[in-house]
Amino acid sequence: MGLFGGKRASYAQRAERYATAGMSCPLGMVRDLSATGMRVRSESKPDLKRGESRQFTVGTAAQRLRVTGRAVWVRRVSLRAFEIGIQFIGLSPAQSAALLQLGRYGFVGVSDASGAASPQPGAATGSQSSGRQRSGATSPRNEPIQAAMEIEDLYARLGVSRGASESEIRRAYRALVMKCHPDATKDAGSEEQFAAISKAYSILRDPTKRERYDRMLDQAIRAA
Repeated sequence: MGLFGGKRASYAQRAERYATAGMSCPLGMVRDLSATGMRVRSESKPDLKRGESRQFTVGTAAQRLRVTGRAVWVRRVSLRAFEIGIQFIGLSPAQSAALLQLGRYGFVGVSDASGAASPQPGAATGSQSSGRQRSGATSPRNEPIQAAMEIEDLYARLGVSRGASESEIRRAYRALVMKCHPDATKDAGSEEQFAAISKAYSILRDPTKRERYDRMLDQAIRAA
């Protein structure tokens, strides 16, 4: 049995994976979780590409664990839906143990973002509809398990507001290009800054990508 009473995922992986129910993040629904990663289903093409990394916060409102996840594969599973394999990287032994507890029992005993604390039983979450507590839980109330992805504010990156028009975004991008292009400055980090600016512009200039990004940003803000 796994998180929310789900059965352990049976397909071969590097670590035991536990099926989840009702667990989501801005990328989509989390299908299963392990001490080394998670599988996410997105109902549209994700902006996260293979090899890219993001910061995730996994746990409950009271017990949260911050980890870095890297997309190791992105697969189309239907006409519109995709699945993303997220590998957690740079984990400490305490973080791995906490993630394993989360998958097996529905609680994580890390109360801060560092992941340095030893896992302790907290709020167990059986099925959200039944409200049952898993064996070994000591909390009198159930808390939903959540996975939040930290989303970079691309509007701030370009120095515009969320309500900026397409022309305002284009003007801001051009002004930054003249200032930050590697051919225009020899400042350290100019190439990385120019790449980040170009990425922000490529998303915010496209109405479809911008709408999808805005939804992800809203979800990340609500989960914070």
